[in-house]
Amino acid sequence: MAISIQKLKENIVSEDRIFSVKDKNVIPLPSNVADGTNCYSLFLRCLCPGIEGEDYIPGFTSNSPYESQADLSEKVCLDLKNLEINYRRLSLFGPKDLEPNEYLGKLFYSLPETSYERGDFHFVIQNQATKIWYHKPGFHNQPLLINIIGCGTSEEPDDLIFTNERTGELSFYYPICYFAVKTN
Repeated sequence: MAISIQKLKENIVSEDRIFSVKDKNVIPLPSNVADGTNCYSLFLRCLCPGIEGEDYIPGFTSNSPYESQADLSEKVCLDLKNLEINYRRLSLFGPKDLEPNEYLGKLFYSLPETSYERGDFHFVIQNQATKIWYHKPGFHNQPLLINIIGCGTSEEPDDLIFTNERTGELSFYYPICYFAVKTN
């Protein structure tokens, strides 16, 4: 990791810089921030310009990226701890009761394939006031609302399917857990 933990912590933003409750929509990021961030940095709300988006993978704050699905959520917990972000890891099957100062993130995983030898991950985030889910699909892209065909934008995704832009492969992502993250 080429950037200090302190610099990362200084660039953690409030959700009103990412999501407009009034407009019920995501707010476009400056291009230098959009190019260097991904779904994980959006989940962490760490919008640090100048960092390479590929650096934002679970385990990045300890220079020890996740190796497989087995250690993925533990590496997320380690990053949250290192960034001094308070959180609770929640089961997929238990209640999702949030405190007023928390937001919900849902972690997904895709099995290893040609493009991702250790498998891939994806985060979606729920705005607590509107219950609308949003995410950032990869680097260079802007955040988007989750739009489930036939359901609209307020539904929680059960699973995800993405097409790899380089290879054209379809990747199926299944949920691992939730994180209730405290806001500053």
